[in-house]
Amino acid sequence: MSQQESYLDHLYVVVLCGGGGTRVWPLSVKKKPKQFLNFYSNQTLYQETVERAKKLTSPEKIIIITNHQYEQEVLKETPEIPRENIIAEPQKKNTAMAMGVAAALVKKRDNDAVIVNLASDHVVGDLDVYFTTLKNAAKIAYEDRRLVTVGIEPTYAHPGFGYIRVGKKVKTVNDMAVCEVEGFREKPDIKTAQEYVESGKYLWNANFYTWRADVILTSFDTLSPQIAASVHSVESALGTDREKQRMVEEYGKVSEEPIDTAISEKSDNLVVLRGKFKWNDIGSWEVVYELGKKDGNGNVVVRSSDAREETPVVVHDAKNNLIYCNNQALAIVGLSDIVIVDTGEGILVCDRKRSNDVKKIVEQLKLKKLDKYL
Repeated sequence: MSQQESYLDHLYVVVLCGGGGTRVWPLSVKKKPKQFLNFYSNQTLYQETVERAKKLTSPEKIIIITNHQYEQEVLKETPEIPRENIIAEPQKKNTAMAMGVAAALVKKRDNDAVIVNLASDHVVGDLDVYFTTLKNAAKIAYEDRRLVTVGIEPTYAHPGFGYIRVGKKVKTVNDMAVCEVEGFREKPDIKTAQEYVESGKYLWNANFYTWRADVILTSFDTLSPQIAASVHSVESALGTDREKQRMVEEYGKVSEEPIDTAISEKSDNLVVLRGKFKWNDIGSWEVVYELGKKDGNGNVVVRSSDAREETPVVVHDAKNNLIYCNNQALAIVGLSDIVIVDTGEGILVCDRKRSNDVKKIVEQLKLKKLDKYL
């Protein structure tokens, strides 16, 4: 078997499916966060992610890591994924612990495994380029034992994203430059973001990480030993009757930390590829608007999966609005650049350009202990 065939034979996909999506409240709530919602098709964002994963490998090599409260939803939406491939986290502890535990499970199955990590709430286009890029990342990770990330070429200055500074070229793989990572910059102000984009030296950090299971676990040992200790403790109990209790114990004491600060920002073994495919994170209602189909006046209407087709949405003398409707008649007159969301359980009206501030509404509801609305 050639090296190229070998890396494909050992290719696993880990889908991270535990996020909350507070900036698309009141649609995204704890009982059904944004990855289990459909915005533009009859599939949820999570289902679309798994469909893409199945183009890279078989369902038997797709691992889902999610919060325990979403385990049944995962089973319902993707029955083709084996039950033993679903890891139910007892608490949300961010991406470092999740990626570590998932890598531990994969390594127990295949010591030479290479893992492509995918978020469950991303929207992707240019799929041929997308798959080629991820396969190149897997080839580099497998053969060179590198940690690999794919940064997205920014199309505009976005202050809500993290950025990767691209360093010198290390090598070329299938006409794609493999570069050093010079550093990470988290959510800059708009002026700085504009400078990053104009420089051509920065990419959006979309958390498209690819690595060998053994290499990332060794990286945890070196760079984040406390998290590594919890990961190895869980690893020793995987597949046994002690697994659930051990998960509860270790998640109860491990730090809540993203993979970027636990590993990426500390590693001298990380390289980056330029992702030249369309990508977006459904991180706000503004993104839902930008990706939506617009009428002649720039309005976007999104109907919930439960909405009856006959329920009217009437727009008069209104431009550039996002309207999300459920089963109540909805009318908009004389408004521009507004988000209107009616889920049947909550209503949001806000300036479209301030849709990132929706998370502040969620924070207020938490402070007031109004959890039943979250």
